[in-house]
Amino acid sequence: MKVEIWSDFVCPYCYIGQKAFRRALENFEHREYVTIQYKCFQLDPNADVHNERTVIELLMDKFQLPKERTLSKMAAIAEMGSKYDVQIHLDKIKHTNTFEAHRLVKLAETYGKDSKVVEQLFETYFSQLENIGLEEVLINIAEASAIENEQVVRLLSCRKYTNAVKEDQLVAEEMGVEGVPFFVFNEVHAVAGAQSEEVFLKILQQIWDEENAEKVKLDKNAPVCATTYCDGDTCYGKE
Repeated sequence: MKVEIWSDFVCPYCYIGQKAFRRALENFEHREYVTIQYKCFQLDPNADVHNERTVIELLMDKFQLPKERTLSKMAAIAEMGSKYDVQIHLDKIKHTNTFEAHRLVKLAETYGKDSKVVEQLFETYFSQLENIGLEEVLINIAEASAIENEQVVRLLSCRKYTNAVKEDQLVAEEMGVEGVPFFVFNEVHAVAGAQSEEVFLKILQQIWDEENAEKVKLDKNAPVCATTYCDGDTCYGKE
């Protein structure tokens, strides 16, 4: 079973959703047959890497919400994350651009380290409050995932995987994806949003059952009444 996950590293629901999915996968009986592909999505592709405004300030402006209501929403998100041992400090996080982080995941995929890097990116941003748009931060994340520093420095000094990142976003656009996280199972079944662990487990099981349902085997030698020709509404058998 192939699972493609579109997400962005500044999206708290993406962090929570992927944690919930991972827990569901751990409890899925056939988890060894599941492969995950991480796809790129940028909620704010024009964001600056260096941004002195907090996420709360940006959300207040974007949705025209008073500070009290925004803080209440942030508290609800933090509580939601705590269910999966996720620490989210939205009141202290500063917005940034995630394009280079997505390129790093593409590099990590070639080493089989993409899952580790994705987890590190989320944790570094939401829990450690570091700017994942900065080169030195990305190098540290890669190093923690056993990817050589020189490989990351080389990556960030060129445009490698730029087209791959843009291609992921184009595919999402063509599918009509308007928000993340967004999960696609076996290129057919789409699931949007940070579903619960229980829901993800049911989805995995349902798709597995559908894909592996016993096929009805037809007997090619089953007897039939053969005819040689038909005349009007009457069919005549062999003489």
